[in-house]
Amino acid sequence: MTAGRRAPAFFAAAAAALGALFGLHRIVDPDLFLQVATGRAILARPASLGISSFVAAYPGYNYVEDKWLFSVIAALADRAGGETALMLIQIGLAAAVALAWWGLARVQGAEGPAAVALVAAGLAATAFRLEPRPETASHALLAAAIALPLLRLAPRARLAATIALAVLWVNLHGYFINGLLVLAAVLLASLLGDREMPEPRQAAGFLAAGIAASALHPQGIRALLWPVEQLRVLRSEPIVRQAILEFFPTADLFAGMGVWRWALLVAAPIAALALAWPRVAARGLRRAAALACCLPWLAAPPPGFVPWPYRVSLCLLIAAVFEVPAELRARRYYLPVLLAGFTILAVPLVRNISLVIPVCLALLGRGLAQDTPLRSGARLRLVPAAAVAFTLLVAWGRISDHLAPGTARAPGWTGWGVDERRFPAGAARFAGAHALNGPMLNSFDAGGYLLYALGADRPVLIDGNTSHYPASWLETYRNDVMGGTSQEGARLALLDHAAMDAHELAARLSRDAEWRLVFADAGGAVWMRQQAGTAANLPAPDLAPLAATSPDDRSPLPVWLGPRPRVFPALNTAIFLRAAGCPDPAISLCESLWSAAPAPEIATVTAAAAEEAGRLPQQVGFLETAMERFPESATVRSALARALFMRGVSGPADARADLTRSRELAPDEPGPLLALARLDAEAGNTAAARQSLKSALALDHDGGIRRFAAQDPVLSPILRQIQ
Repeated sequence: MTAGRRAPAFFAAAAAALGALFGLHRIVDPDLFLQVATGRAILARPASLGISSFVAAYPGYNYVEDKWLFSVIAALADRAGGETALMLIQIGLAAAVALAWWGLARVQGAEGPAAVALVAAGLAATAFRLEPRPETASHALLAAAIALPLLRLAPRARLAATIALAVLWVNLHGYFINGLLVLAAVLLASLLGDREMPEPRQAAGFLAAGIAASALHPQGIRALLWPVEQLRVLRSEPIVRQAILEFFPTADLFAGMGVWRWALLVAAPIAALALAWPRVAARGLRRAAALACCLPWLAAPPPGFVPWPYRVSLCLLIAAVFEVPAELRARRYYLPVLLAGFTILAVPLVRNISLVIPVCLALLGRGLAQDTPLRSGARLRLVPAAAVAFTLLVAWGRISDHLAPGTARAPGWTGWGVDERRFPAGAARFAGAHALNGPMLNSFDAGGYLLYALGADRPVLIDGNTSHYPASWLETYRNDVMGGTSQEGARLALLDHAAMDAHELAARLSRDAEWRLVFADAGGAVWMRQQAGTAANLPAPDLAPLAATSPDDRSPLPVWLGPRPRVFPALNTAIFLRAAGCPDPAISLCESLWSAAPAPEIATVTAAAAEEAGRLPQQVGFLETAMERFPESATVRSALARALFMRGVSGPADARADLTRSRELAPDEPGPLLALARLDAEAGNTAAARQSLKSALALDHDGGIRRFAAQDPVLSPILRQIQ
């Protein structure tokens, strides 16, 4: 093999290795275990495909199983290799996405380090989307679908590839609809006169073939129409959009932008149009202008774009916009049409941002390829050097956990295997060992893991696949079960500490005499009803040892590499301890975590636990320190305001100063104003008391301030004067 032929293979391997690095993290995705549980059920009873008996309230529920092939593959992998095989799926999927993106860049002409750098940018933009789930496979398939019309294939070969891709995709994931949208974009571009696309009749034939092939699913036409049904559910059932984080509107990210940022955003397409003429100087200026438009978003993003994936996604879109005029001038309409279409789809759902990324990479790949003749001398060496430096920076960001996947409460830190502190693994083993049967309560995220650990023949209250039950059941879970008005006849509860709403239910169960805590560890807890005979034979667990930190709370990387501090999932344990009525161990754990890696989340949990223990005023000094360290944290500000308020109303000599500062930190809270009004009234300063009470009443949204003032002998005369 010649050196020229070895070079593409080397860079392809580099791209795949970079992708694999993005998969080298602890398994924290709950959907993976739900997929395994579903695959096990299908393998055991093939006729059960599309019939859910996973949720106790809805046995035999008919649904469209749009991920059945991935579920079966995951179940077979788990059967063959367990945790190791699941890790290999996670790593392999991320590597496949990287390789597909590299191929897309190569199809557009980008070569060597530049193509790998584009892959690095795409990985950084989708870091929290590269989980071991069928959606990740869809990222690779989407890149293949975009690249297919750009390849110089004979019509028969193109048709065969289109059909094969559609059949594979529809059985892997419901995102197959995006492949059909790509085919529609090909047809539209052909009608507009794009000479790189097949002629309109052929393009229409490819679209028809793709649609027909997408019906080759065990559930046939229902699977083909399922994406449309999902859109209908999202529109008609607000509870689904509220319950799933990835369904919130992308437009929400632009909150708090400010006038100058909006002006900068609008200036990008204007500058792109102004620099569109095909001159050598203009082309170099276009690159510089694109970089200039991106830098502010990287250096000083608005609040919604603080996470690096959102910053990089926006910068890729801005840079791609600068390539669009050149495409239109050359009468190449395919990629601009795709970019416009997928950008529109990304506005209502943040999860659709990932659709825009491969189109941006394709546009930038062509732009970099066009720049190749311009490079000479020092510039020839500078561009690859910059690409290599950027790729290494992205690799460091992933390995050092600054680009960790997962969620804030359940981050996927660099490592191997399942992170059992993210799942109720110990709780599931405890329930199995003691044969704790009967209807159970569980959180949304934990349902899939419990089906995996306890067996799909053991139904759960709810699982993470909203297709397994009607949307009304999700609303019952959110409003009644987690809201505390219903326990659905449950005999036991298995909760995971990482779930955002689990601590609220944990607090109610811990304070309900009808329920008894029988197990708790760093990942989850088990409660049983007192009338259940088994509960009386199980000793209550000692929660104090949970305050001890684990070695896993610290990154294995050397300090000089700058690893991201690990706050969660360890802090989840402190949140649970506070909810379970053990604030002192919670404070102890928070102190240990703070000494290792200070973070605003630790400060706010410390304050909440201290208030639970009746010692919030004593935390003012600590919260002042936290405020100095994290001045932009709204939660620390609120906690300090609350602590100052509590110390102020406890009656020390400097109560007025505490209450005034609390008022400054939390101007929307009426409590400090009410307390100041009482202080002024006691001191005989009626005018100041009246003004403070009027201001407090203006913030009184539920009437509580007015009722308190009416019953207070000091404030009631002031209230009568106001009325």
